[in-house]
Amino acid sequence: AFNTWTSMATPLSSPRAQHAAQLLPGGNEVLVIGGVNRNGFVTSAERFPVNDNGATTPVAGTVPAANVYTSVLLADGDVLAMGDGSST
Repeated sequence: AFNTWTSMATPLSSPRAQHAAQLLPGGNEVLVIGGVNRNGFVTSAERFPVNDNGATTPVAGTVPAANVYTSVLLADGDVLAMGDGSST
């Protein structure tokens, strides 16, 4: 529904801020990338379905430790993500 908030059935594995969220081709999933939480940098990415509030899916591997992430969907369907900041 438009202009409503709904709790996710399966929340992301880590709460985060200053992350990127990219709608994937087909419009049925969002890719959430990186960010920070109270423990420091979040170096994971996860996908979750937007239409049926299903389970989130971790993406294999890690992302660089950074915050203030941004992303763009490329013409070939890949996602280019970048962030700023460091752990030092």
